[in-house]
Amino acid sequence: MGEGVITVTVEWWGDVIRTTIPVKVLYNLTRVELSPQNVTLEVGDFIILSAAAYTDTDYNIIAQCNVSWEILWEGEAGVELEQQSCCRVKVTALHWGEGNVVARITYKGRDMVARSHILIPAPLTHLELKAQKKTLFIGETTRLFARALAADGSDITSKVVFVWNLKEGPGELNSSEDSALLTGTDEGVAVVAVSATYYSITLRNSTEISVARRPKLGGASIEVEKIVLKPGENTTLIVNVLDEEGQPFLLPFNASWSSDGGTFNSSTGRVVIFTPTTTGYVKVVVRITSEFGTSSANTTLYVKPPGEAGGEKVGKAGGEIPWALVAGAVLSLTVAIILLLYFYKERGRGRGPHALERSPRGKNPTSPPVPKEVTAYGIEQDNIQPAREGSTPPDYNTSAP
Repeated sequence: MGEGVITVTVEWWGDVIRTTIPVKVLYNLTRVELSPQNVTLEVGDFIILSAAAYTDTDYNIIAQCNVSWEILWEGEAGVELEQQSCCRVKVTALHWGEGNVVARITYKGRDMVARSHILIPAPLTHLELKAQKKTLFIGETTRLFARALAADGSDITSKVVFVWNLKEGPGELNSSEDSALLTGTDEGVAVVAVSATYYSITLRNSTEISVARRPKLGGASIEVEKIVLKPGENTTLIVNVLDEEGQPFLLPFNASWSSDGGTFNSSTGRVVIFTPTTTGYVKVVVRITSEFGTSSANTTLYVKPPGEAGGEKVGKAGGEIPWALVAGAVLSLTVAIILLLYFYKERGRGRGPHALERSPRGKNPTSPPVPKEVTAYGIEQDNIQPAREGSTPPDYNTSAP
């Protein structure tokens, strides 16, 4: 509705007559608006919302309307309202959530509602970084994935801006949004970093990926629990695999076992149990295959015929000779040599039954011992007095009466 006046002027035979007529115009309210209609705020931020009411001729009559404000929010309201004027309100974000601020506009008994959608996103609190492989060989590639989580646990990866970079180490990095591809170019440790930005919050994370030279499979050997067996007695076999530098081969490989006289509890695996089915010498072979090369090893077991003694425990075996028997023979021979040397040594010292009768060098074995005395320093010396003039030296070779 609008108000005004109309002035009417009349001239008659030189006379001028003017009159004023008050006029009231009634408007028809057709639409209302609240702007901006969609708002995203971070906690602590605010915005001013403005309401408008229009007639069918797009005339804004909000000043002639009554406006009331309210909050429609799921759970506790995440915003606070402070009215600035009849058609303006200040909205302050208190905590993350989502809802609407509503302006209810009344004109001449007619009500209309305008809404503004308010989003207060949960802040970015966690950035995950994972790699498909943590160890690469030169020339290999691995893919890395980043994942962003908000304070409410929601996945906001698609809403985050990621920046990737290779901080240090060998490699080539190609990235696309939440993933990256690393190619190892030389030996060393590559450090890949990523940052994630969500509104005013930026988080960073990094991971290390080792790049190594591609190994080669070296030799293999068989460790045997028992190398001498009775018929039907089993033994445990273990294959040890080395790389080209003689170090334990720690990468996956396949072991295939075979024998010319026995069975295995499993034909594959690093550790197997072997049971012979014949007597005499039995050969066992294991073949190693891997993407890094092939190798093989063999050993010979001895299965005693019925009636012979049982098997002996040994540490390792890898040849075709029963080493336990050889070790026993060597030990017996060594003991015999030691005893022979000891016999001749004791005989030379005069302790044996045929000891030589020897006297001390430079002394007569039949002479009586020369008397000795102990000095003040505890040292024995010959008790021989110097001869006086006219005296006769004592005869130590004369026996006492």
